[in-house]
Amino acid sequence: MKKFLLLLTFCLMAATAAVAQNANRNGVFIEAAVGGTTGTTPRTSFALDNGQLTVSHAHGTSVNFAIGARRRISSYAAYEFVIEAQAPVDAFKTQPVFKMMPISFRFTTPEFWRNYSIYINFRLGGALGNKGVLDYSGDEPNILQPGEGSTDVGLFEEVSGGAAYEIGFGVNITNHFYAGFSWDAQYMINQYRNAKTENLHWGMAGLRLGYRF
Repeated sequence: MKKFLLLLTFCLMAATAAVAQNANRNGVFIEAAVGGTTGTTPRTSFALDNGQLTVSHAHGTSVNFAIGARRRISSYAAYEFVIEAQAPVDAFKTQPVFKMMPISFRFTTPEFWRNYSIYINFRLGGALGNKGVLDYSGDEPNILQPGEGSTDVGLFEEVSGGAAYEIGFGVNITNHFYAGFSWDAQYMINQYRNAKTENLHWGMAGLRLGYRF
């Protein structure tokens, strides 16, 4: 009887380890996320209307796309290397942010029902993007005349960099497909907010879907 119980215990331990390994095993993955823009965002356009300056900032829906590689480091943990592209939909061409996350870890529980298990992840790295629309000259923008409307900056005409991070949690639905919530943000140095550059902390929060090959 003792031998049977020892064997049963060993099998349960092995099964638990195998389950965690399936959820966190090595592979390349892709992710897509959609959600709301958060934080103090950069300006995306400005205009003069009857001598009154109006400024627009990135807002509304944001999207994020990621590709990465996952390497299992224990039964319940994996290391990841991730590259991301993120942008507000209303400033998709003018305010994208590109990120590299070399410090990324993913932790997974054993399966609690069928193939389902819970994961949490943390990612840290750097970001690169536009500063925002063109700079002011004097008290008013010298690139506009009254009634001309707004103007946007071209991609990477003026560059800003900073730190990027992501905190997420969700459910592994199968050994390949997972879904969850993520807060994906960046702290950018010297982006245009209003009349001058500022350090801006902004990003997005929303639903993230992933697939590991």
